[in-house]
Amino acid sequence: MKQDIYQTDLIASNDSQLLDVYSSTVTSVVKSTSQAVVHISVIKKVQDQRTRKLTEQGAAGSGFVISSDGYIITNNHVIEDALNIRVAFGGELK
Repeated sequence: MKQDIYQTDLIASNDSQLLDVYSSTVTSVVKSTSQAVVHISVIKKVQDQRTRKLTEQGAAGSGFVISSDGYIITNNHVIEDALNIRVAFGGELK
């Protein structure tokens, strides 16, 4: 019985250490890459399914800067047919 308790404590202790290492790794990655992440706001023309009228509607997505001269990668559906595109870095959002 005591051996089972000891093994359970050992496993829990090892899991705790692994989680600490994992947490430190994730935190480090976020700190080193978060400045490259951008928020993308767009305005698109969409057709109201009920009235069939075209209206402007806001949408949003994310992307990230891939080069020092400012190229941004995002998904096509985020900017496809956008009338207006606005990009902001995390520190600029309010």
